[in-house]
Amino acid sequence: MNIQKQFDICIIGGCGHVGLPLGLAFASKGQKVVLYDIDRDAVDKVNRKEMPFLEEGAPEILAKVVESGMLVGTTDGSVISQAHNLILIIGTPVDEHLNPRLNDVMGTSGR
Repeated sequence: MNIQKQFDICIIGGCGHVGLPLGLAFASKGQKVVLYDIDRDAVDKVNRKEMPFLEEGAPEILAKVVESGMLVGTTDGSVISQAHNLILIIGTPVDEHLNPRLNDVMGTSGR
């Protein structure tokens, strides 16, 4: 059975420092990408073709892929079922010295 999907890729947590550049890379290579995020402000900026943070070279790519319809941001979780592939971005917690606490990330699978 061939189920029609609207997007090639859905990036969950997609408007942050990891998800957005990843989404831009996929969209610039012809993949239809939806960025699902709970940060309404970041989603709105992406859809207005504005980077929510500084990333060299990204503003031009963002404008191009949003304009072409290859990338869209949303806070609507129903898009997850409309993608062939899912990528989940997990933020890395840091300690008081800004060192990554990888045990916290590794422990997410068992909780």
